[in-house]
Amino acid sequence: MLHASSALGLIGLALVSTRRKWLHVNRCLCDILGYSAAELVGRDWADITEPEDFLSEAARFEQILAGDRDSYCMAKRFLRPQNGGAVSVEVHMQALRRPDHAIELIVCHVVPEDGNLPSPLDITPDWIWEAERDGRRTESNASVETILGYRPAEIAAQSLSSLLHPEDADELARRLAEGQGWKQCVLRWRHKNGGWRHLESHAAPILDSRGRVTGYRGMDRDITGLRAMEQRLRHGQKLEAVGRLAVGVAHDFNNLLTVILGYAEQTRGKLSPENPLHEPLIEMEKAGHAAASLTRQLLAFSRGESAPAATLDLNSVVADTGRMLLRLIGEDIGVSASLCPEPAWALVDPGQLSQVLVNLAINARDAMPNGGKFEMGTSRVELERAYVLLTVSDTGAGMDNRVRSRLFEPFFTTKAAGEGTGLGLFTVQRIVNEAGGHILVESEIGKGTTFRIYLPAARPTNEAAMTPVPPPLSGGTETIVLVEDHEELRRCLVDCLQPLGYTLLVFSDPESCLRALREYGKPVDLLLTDCVMPGMSGSRLAEKVEGLYPGIATLYMSGYADESRSKGEVATRGEIAKGVCNLAKPFTPQSLAARIREALGRSPKEPRRQGILVIDDDARDRTHLLEVFGNHGYKVFEAANGKIGIRLLQEERIDLVICDLAMPEQEGVETIQLVRRQWPAIKIVAVSGMFAEDVLKMSRLLGADATMAKPILTEPLLDLTRRLLEDESRPGPLPPPRATR
Repeated sequence: MLHASSALGLIGLALVSTRRKWLHVNRCLCDILGYSAAELVGRDWADITEPEDFLSEAARFEQILAGDRDSYCMAKRFLRPQNGGAVSVEVHMQALRRPDHAIELIVCHVVPEDGNLPSPLDITPDWIWEAERDGRRTESNASVETILGYRPAEIAAQSLSSLLHPEDADELARRLAEGQGWKQCVLRWRHKNGGWRHLESHAAPILDSRGRVTGYRGMDRDITGLRAMEQRLRHGQKLEAVGRLAVGVAHDFNNLLTVILGYAEQTRGKLSPENPLHEPLIEMEKAGHAAASLTRQLLAFSRGESAPAATLDLNSVVADTGRMLLRLIGEDIGVSASLCPEPAWALVDPGQLSQVLVNLAINARDAMPNGGKFEMGTSRVELERAYVLLTVSDTGAGMDNRVRSRLFEPFFTTKAAGEGTGLGLFTVQRIVNEAGGHILVESEIGKGTTFRIYLPAARPTNEAAMTPVPPPLSGGTETIVLVEDHEELRRCLVDCLQPLGYTLLVFSDPESCLRALREYGKPVDLLLTDCVMPGMSGSRLAEKVEGLYPGIATLYMSGYADESRSKGEVATRGEIAKGVCNLAKPFTPQSLAARIREALGRSPKEPRRQGILVIDDDARDRTHLLEVFGNHGYKVFEAANGKIGIRLLQEERIDLVICDLAMPEQEGVETIQLVRRQWPAIKIVAVSGMFAEDVLKMSRLLGADATMAKPILTEPLLDLTRRLLEDESRPGPLPPPRATR
């Protein structure tokens, strides 16, 4: 029998032997009963039990000894010393058993009747229950009301099966019929409000003296919140996988876009503006640049970065995106735009603004399965400051207050399972917030939905206010070494550069390039190389070519970097050495020609570039870090485990080590200790995956200068690298030891 009390107070505690002897008592029990500890220890509790209560309790106690039950709870009276009368208490006896089920001892809790103290069963947040063999007449502790909303008396009137989810009830009925218990079985129980709670259930059969099952005793723990967290974690892992996939395919996709943009610009340059192919080629270039913007956006989202903003006219974005939406949302939905008569300048990333319109259009399409109207509008408004207003409305089904209040929650969707991620409007709000704007929603059932997006107004720059006239392509007579493994892009680059007068040495891989340059014997002015290639990275190739041709300028072609950001870094920041530039794919022949002249104009003699060693067993993570550091002028080395990393440290001049903690062959912690002991001047950054905070803290104690948790964001990593390499608290790196026989 399970009992419940409610208030808080003191609990008497004792350990009792199978012969009813007090083995240990606490001070509270002594105060409750009026005896000293010396008077109670070793005494039979029957000696001080009210005779009228003894027979009832003795029967329960014998059931514990016989194995028919593990506990009981009852009201009784203890006799006070020296004719002091009796004290009424509630006693709870609980057997503690050894692995062979023999009783070790019995724990006794004593609560004075006037103390209104909670039963130990009700202190626990878990639902503790007892039921007959058929699952009926269930007795519960008070915690069941917190978990399922039912009072214990309400649970007693129902069977366990009636409270279970239909898909789980059959399994429970089978176990009850077979007399089986269960452990860590996750069951769905119906809450009083009609919802479902996930409980981790443990139960064991209650046996009589003949070994027959008379009922069940169980304990269920509410893990509904944990299940929800697990689901969110799985969603996060899916997003991380998408991000990794995006980084993996971005290089090849940007190669293709570079080919498209290159040939489109070359072909258009050979045609007069009156040629009927001139306008389609311009549209092709616009589409290519839009695709490049979406790629940068996807990479920025996967790395947790913000896309760069630009001053743009909302009117032009709405007009350009509107043409694409006509094909996206179907012919049965009318698309129209009402644009501000004057330019609506705002500071926002154009690709992200297009994504806002696309996401809202998709939502509108789903809300209008039988057709309707989708309208966009721009205007200028004055609130507490100047804003440009983007209005997007539809004539769809609309939303009630409940849906509208949760509209921007991540993973919230009203669509059927598998038909939506619940991230579309969450992404819209994130983009608007990052731009410093606000978003308001108006919607009623059956009356459609209107989104009003307020973006801070911006002053047009000279660059934004006019259409730039591209300067003529400039060339030269220098010799350029071109290394690109993508065949179509390699041919496109040759077609772009040959008419400009350069001498080209063209290679499809780094090894053939190095073999040819060792025998070339003539001056070479520029290395134009892809950053990511099979067998050898672009930065490693540049290092080897520099050994053959000291002072050669280098221009990296990157499939991952952001063009505008890298352009600013090349022009204004010191971590890119002289004679080293990077060019983000996709690029046009115009930007390629300009960047080549820029690289050749800032030629040698460059100082020694600082060396960074990346030790990580994950090839994609290594590739990403090599790309980041290579683009910023560092000499980069890579190792798939700690042993290879130590060998490279013995051969190369390294300033900083990026070391993953979980690796085969040689763990990161051991590697960090070896590096710190043998090369005390080298800076060390320990990195590890999600949920590795304690391990990262330990790595600091073992010698790491800093730690970072994966996934690693580009800007924080570069900032940390600069600070560590500028730190003068340790002397500069020691040169590698000479090889000995």
